Amino acid sequence: MSENPPVTSRPGLGGRLGRLIDAEVPEEAPRWLVGFGFGGVLALHQASLDERVAGVACLGTPADLGALTADPAALIERCIRTGVISTPGYPPSPESWAKEFSIFHPLEDAEQLKGRPLLVVNGADDPDTPIADARALAAAATGPTDLRLIFGAGHWLRADPRVVAILLGWLERRR
Repeated sequence: MSENPPVTSRPGLGGRLGRLIDAEVPEEAPRWLVGFGFGGVLALHQASLDERVAGVACLGTPADLGALTADPAALIERCIRTGVISTPGYPPSPESWAKEFSIFHPLEDAEQLKGRPLLVVNGADDPDTPIADARALAAAATGPTDLRLIFGAGHWLRADPRVVAILLGWLERRR
């Protein structure tokens, strides 16, 4: 039995990433989590629960979900429009889905990294995630933190070759 048992008992959004890690990553392998946008929120949350996670990279990640969850119906509509939700009839109700989001606190989760590295990348022209959010996440971290602002970049960082190079270089330096 490992010293830090996997955290898989959380229901809903908060537990799925842990189950995926447990199923797909060999026990001896380091776990580096990378998330774009809300994926960064999930990565930070999982790292706060699972000390097997060696570090986290957050790209275009909000520091607070208040604005995102203030209108659950609008959030669901946006997720359907962007393909995040594709199952007809899901979620059962906007209120139930918004309740699932209540477990996510990116700033608190960044504080829980307990010395593990954090990469925070944000587009300088991101209309969805302000630069202040990136700075707040970096400031909340307790370990080595690398904050990168990408001038001329918006929210969709995964297609920006500068961001991919930064991410790959950051991961390579940790091998």
